[in-house]
Amino acid sequence: MADPSGLLRDPLGVAQMPSESIPPLLCQVSALLGAVAARLLVGATGEVRSADRADPQQYLTAEEVSNLLRLPKGRVYELARQGRLPTSRIGKYVRFPSRDIDRWVAERTEKIVR
Repeated sequence: MADPSGLLRDPLGVAQMPSESIPPLLCQVSALLGAVAARLLVGATGEVRSADRADPQQYLTAEEVSNLLRLPKGRVYELARQGRLPTSRIGKYVRFPSRDIDRWVAERTEKIVR
């Protein structure tokens, strides 16, 4: 199996790798990407960071949740309709309480244990 740290220093080194080494390496890279993305959302104490949101009572639009979670807006609405994403109705509008979205992300963030 290839050493991912060596490839971080020399990404072109992948050209010399045997092709059977690439699938396990892709798994390692995928796990690393997930861990780095989770670290951006979750602070060192395990508390979810609120991205530039001073007001903890703030409500987010579907587009804001879509950008935060890097999901298509249609998928955000689909998760809301299925009851899998926390929502609040304000009249005819669907809004997403930022505190609940932060908690939802924290509950679904996997910790990688070695």
